[in-house]
Amino acid sequence: MNSRFITGLPRTRTYWFSQYFNGLHEPLNGCKSRQEFYDKVEGKLTCDCGLIITDWQEHWPDSKTVIIHRDVNEVIDSLSALMTVTTLTSVFLKRQARALKEITGLHINFEEINDNLKQICDYLGEEYRSDSDLINKNLQLENITGDPESLMIWER
Repeated sequence: MNSRFITGLPRTRTYWFSQYFNGLHEPLNGCKSRQEFYDKVEGKLTCDCGLIITDWQEHWPDSKTVIIHRDVNEVIDSLSALMTVTTLTSVFLKRQARALKEITGLHINFEEINDNLKQICDYLGEEYRSDSDLINKNLQLENITGDPESLMIWER
């Protein structure tokens, strides 16, 4: 099966999707090269808010991608409960929110994920499980972790 992706800003349920689909969550973290990232996600469903800075759609031009849109101010508020959000971070997130609109794929509003879950599953070629215990659970990582060095591989 081809690689498939779900992306959005932080706090847009990428962790939830990784649990529902048994997919990879934030596999970009820890990668030391582009090839390591490509190898890690090849043929898998990947849920990563950092995808926007990678070249995944150029590397896998036929990949299916779901883009989750959430109001950037809600994202900032949610992140603020976990970390200090600087002006630089806010500017970056706002730029990311604009860039997400340009990505090719299925665009879904954050508030409408549950109502569109069957459509998301069909689009990605994944099984829709209406009886899943996860559908109404609020799964969030309480610790924001990441490897800033992994983001730098896309600057080289």
